[in-house]
Amino acid sequence: MDGETGIIRNPEILDMDFIPSRMVERDGQMKALMSDLMPLIEGGRARNSFLFGPPGTGKTCMAKYVLEELSGHTSIFRIYINCWKVATRFNILYEISQQMGLGARIHRKGTPLDEILSVLEKRTSEKRCIIVLDEVDQIEEDKVLYDILSLPGACLVMISNNPHAFHRTDPRIMSRLTSMDVIEFPRYTAEELVSILSDRVEWSLFPGRIKKSLLTRIAEASRGDARRAIEILRLSAEEAEKAGLDCITEDVVNRFLSVQVSAGREERRDVLNPYQKLILDILKSGETNSSRLFEKLRDACREKGLEPVVDRTFRKYISHMLRLGAIKVKKSGRERVYSLGEG
Repeated sequence: MDGETGIIRNPEILDMDFIPSRMVERDGQMKALMSDLMPLIEGGRARNSFLFGPPGTGKTCMAKYVLEELSGHTSIFRIYINCWKVATRFNILYEISQQMGLGARIHRKGTPLDEILSVLEKRTSEKRCIIVLDEVDQIEEDKVLYDILSLPGACLVMISNNPHAFHRTDPRIMSRLTSMDVIEFPRYTAEELVSILSDRVEWSLFPGRIKKSLLTRIAEASRGDARRAIEILRLSAEEAEKAGLDCITEDVVNRFLSVQVSAGREERRDVLNPYQKLILDILKSGETNSSRLFEKLRDACREKGLEPVVDRTFRKYISHMLRLGAIKVKKSGRERVYSLGEG
């Protein structure tokens, strides 16, 4: 030990949303994305990109890292939008305008959509921009992709867990995306996660506070998910420090390995939008077929003062909840019957 007291030296480095000063174990993806964006920096036309892979494989972290790396290029707007939180056509375009500093000219209430598009077109003809749409499969109107792709100086970086995020996209939009670079982010191996954790440990903890064998245990339990691995490390470090221990012990780590496995449904609920949370609430009363679930959701929307969803949006929400494991489905004759997921 080095004489320092405590476990954690820099707690912010263990935060789930912390953007590291270097990307570990994603050299190929980094080179591909930077190659796509470099023409924009040099005054040319960049190549649109689609980053896909399971949760916790570095997609969002890399996109934000690249935006930060390009912060010195003041001739480029760097825009990040999480489509879980901002999903409608108007709100996405409005958010782009705000991140471009156009708040004085564009207001949420009172500015027509056509006017927003006109202002964005003028602005992007003067200054190029990189627009990251995270969770792109959650947008409610595909036409917003056409809007952005029509802006003269815009480049799109789109992110999704789903490799088939565009399989129902309007062909007129897909024709503009035919040349996009598709970059896969596979699950990390246990060895790669140990490398990522070691890097976080070096900068976040005092020396000698955790054995490499425990990092291996965390990595193996995380099933290729770096966010999960870092969260287990953070919880273990905080608990060891709270208990006044000199280092993170095997008992402490084991406690949080099981917490992560059993957290399931509540963790999934945290990433659902208000409509999907209503679907969960409806299914708490028991399994329901698709048509009845849709009717109950529309009734619940009216009761909550939310705009009722259309069938296409409902199906998109259901698909994403199935991928998360928040709900499950079975066939009953010609009907699809939904119920709460396990955990």
